[in-house]
Amino acid sequence: MHDLCGEDEFFTERSGFDGGAANKRQDMRDLVNVIRNWGKSFVKGPVAVDEPNGPNRGGCDTCRELVTVHTNNARAGQVDYTIEYSSMGQFTKFVPNGAHRIDCNANSQILNVVFQNPDGSLVLIACNDTTAPQRLRLFGTGSRLGAVSRSTPV
Repeated sequence: MHDLCGEDEFFTERSGFDGGAANKRQDMRDLVNVIRNWGKSFVKGPVAVDEPNGPNRGGCDTCRELVTVHTNNARAGQVDYTIEYSSMGQFTKFVPNGAHRIDCNANSQILNVVFQNPDGSLVLIACNDTTAPQRLRLFGTGSRLGAVSRSTPV
């Protein structure tokens, strides 16, 4: 859309599915690819549901939430956090409002996107999209990484 019309993309109402590691992989692919392709937002929904995925006013019967709030069982009042909650948390912990995506090389094995925060710091979000360990080499022009988080293959 941006390349054809010069318009930004606002990605809204993305939801996951009950797929374990496949859901985690797809979630990171979606987040990184939307942002790398001029996306200005990435909104997850629904935010919270109860055990039978309610309230549901129609639409998506299989959409997955960020959190499940137990209301009708022995775990009433307890909250379960989903894969969507974790993936959004990785982005929002290090990428605040006002951050801008900056150019970086695409890689089919390590999904990546880089941001410059309002304070000038740089943030790299990278996800190994394979089943094997990958080597990641970083090059820059005088900037440093503020935090590093290591994970195993999806």
